[in-house]
Amino acid sequence: MKNSAGAAALLLAATVLAGCSGSGGGTAAAAPTTLAIATMTLTLRGDVKFDDGTPFDAAAVKANMERFRAGGGAQAKTLNDVKDIKVTDATHVTLVLSQPNPALLYYLSDAAGLMAAPKDFAQGDALKTRPGGTGPYELDAGQTVIGTKWVFRRAAAYWGDRLPYDTVTISYFDNETAIVNGIKTGQIDAALLQDADQQISVEGDLKVRTVRQEFDFQGLFLFDRAGAVTPELRDPRVRRALNHAIDRRTMLAKIRQGRGAVTSQVFGPGTAAHKPELDAYYTFDRRRR
Repeated sequence: MKNSAGAAALLLAATVLAGCSGSGGGTAAAAPTTLAIATMTLTLRGDVKFDDGTPFDAAAVKANMERFRAGGGAQAKTLNDVKDIKVTDATHVTLVLSQPNPALLYYLSDAAGLMAAPKDFAQGDALKTRPGGTGPYELDAGQTVIGTKWVFRRAAAYWGDRLPYDTVTISYFDNETAIVNGIKTGQIDAALLQDADQQISVEGDLKVRTVRQEFDFQGLFLFDRAGAVTPELRDPRVRRALNHAIDRRTMLAKIRQGRGAVTSQVFGPGTAAHKPELDAYYTFDRRRR
């Protein structure tokens, strides 16, 4: 589905190849003294078109990425390491990086990868309210009230699999109480609730089906380890004391009513990157000096 900046259709395939060469005989080859690393190449689908029927191709990707980088927005820095963008052919774009950046694939799946029809760039800020992309739905301007309700209708010429809904409506509410009321009365089919009290209020309603999922992380990050801003943080004992002083379990019980998991890391217990031993590294002990 399109958002206000245009739909994303940057489907990419990146392969990292690692190889070693030998002499081919029984003796070991001399250790190499240089390392050659290839750039990352984006492979696009060849059957994608924008809403106006123009092709979504490598030239469009180059134009979008250059515009995004030059726009100076909050996310423009995510493409700082992209030194050059080369169009190889209609379905291949080569990104030349100034240095390795393993986060780039993630950035391209987010704001840096949003694609709009280049001919619409002249609209400027109008793209925020009249998006033109490659998604399965098109904005129904006649039914949309900017700032309150956005209505999308099925795009007849969509290149991907047919989705089940002919119309999708996204409504904005300034509080979750109104959202819950809309769910209970059937005016809203689905919503994400973040407030623990509101979550509890719908769980007892037999007409509402709830699905729990971990989607947020709340914690204290100590980035100023060198003490450039706060000199005291230069001392590891101060940083350690802050970790020992936080009673995570009580905070979870009182603030989130036990909804969540206590952890000392950004990775949740259900993820592959979670290391259980780290959760016992800083235990709460108010008596410790």
